[in-house]
Amino acid sequence: MPAAPGRPSAAALRKLARQHTEAAVEVLAEVATTGSSEASRVSAATALLERGYGKSGMVPAGEGSRSPLVYYRIELIDGSKDHTEFNPDQAAEDAGAGDQG
Repeated sequence: MPAAPGRPSAAALRKLARQHTEAAVEVLAEVATTGSSEASRVSAATALLERGYGKSGMVPAGEGSRSPLVYYRIELIDGSKDHTEFNPDQAAEDAGAGDQG
């Protein structure tokens, strides 16, 4: 999507912002250790950890050989008593069956 007239494109804005990465990380580190409130310290610490290691449960880009598997459990609540337990092995097998044919 092109930028609005007089505004930098998204790519240009990312390039400008990345020029301040080191300063931003230093500010986050300072707030994480000396911030005036617990909320500001936790927020800054969380931001640092997410940028360094990725959000919880995610593999940072370039690390690991595969993307993590994500399983979804979808339940239909219809009042019936017939409920089955989720089986990740069966779910993976069922997902692979759709690739054939």
